[in-house]
Amino acid sequence: MEAPVAVRFTVDEPSGVGEVRRHAAALATQAAYDETIAGELSLIVTELATNLVKHASGGGEMVIRPVGAGPRGAIEVLALDRGPGIPNVTDALRDRYSSTGTAGIGLGAVRRLADTFDIHSDPGRGTAVYARIDAASRTAAKPPGLRVRSGGFSIAKRGEVESGDGWAERPSEGMTRVMVVDGVGHGPDAARATHEAIRLFESQPTASFGDLFGALHARLHSTRGASIALVDLDPGRETVRFAGVGNIAGAVATPGEPQRHVVSHPGTVGHELGRIHEYDYAWPTGSLLILHSDGARTRWAVDAYPGLVRRDPALVAGVLYRDFERGNDDVTVVALRAVRAA
Repeated sequence: MEAPVAVRFTVDEPSGVGEVRRHAAALATQAAYDETIAGELSLIVTELATNLVKHASGGGEMVIRPVGAGPRGAIEVLALDRGPGIPNVTDALRDRYSSTGTAGIGLGAVRRLADTFDIHSDPGRGTAVYARIDAASRTAAKPPGLRVRSGGFSIAKRGEVESGDGWAERPSEGMTRVMVVDGVGHGPDAARATHEAIRLFESQPTASFGDLFGALHARLHSTRGASIALVDLDPGRETVRFAGVGNIAGAVATPGEPQRHVVSHPGTVGHELGRIHEYDYAWPTGSLLILHSDGARTRWAVDAYPGLVRRDPALVAGVLYRDFERGNDDVTVVALRAVRAA
């Protein structure tokens, strides 16, 4: 399934709150949310955006992404700032807690309204809050056992509408295959290469990496080409198989251990494709695999953020996007973890 492009908003004054709320309302309409669920989304977005204006020392950024297509798809909301941080997150999650004496529904209520909620705050470095409304999950039972939980964001270069980056995932027989794509350049021509790659990826779910890269190379010859990484995640065996061509970077982050960086090889799928090299990496349950395009700088370390490695993958991706986006290109950051459903 292709991950829709996220939309970001700078929120540094009250008018920005209204802009974000209107965008969320439009997504709720597209998802055919009823009045109750649409109202919950509106409250979440309004509270998080208002907090950026009030507490973030110059504002911050909201990122909103629909997940899935059709009625009752999920909507993800990410609030990011580089403000003073929250000294005590536990206190901040108490109902009606306010450090400034102002009224609001509070982060505690946001946590209750959201189907998924997570927060990470470093005093002096900023705060990231993730909330997801997922109407379908409220009635759908999750099968027990190991599964892959993913979170990530593809965002267009500032000033552009279309993103030349993208990613897609496809579960199959206990495993999950993921592709991250960075079309050469940015804008519509880069987006065309990425969409072509994802369409082919979705049509050949069982192809070997070598065969799939060969098919992608032929398909993208008439486009600008792209950097592409393919990943097979096997939660049962706690392994990741990776093959990359071009500038897709990443690492496996395991609590208490040094990061292990994945290896991509030079080239451009569609124009210059050498021999495909596949690498296997240990991926213990609870570890993160993090992948990103060159719209993010590579000199990051998850363990530089106390406790971040254990947070929701979408929140991890959001923090790394906030702190390592280059600002001159499309950007994609994706994080994946094996979790055990009860």
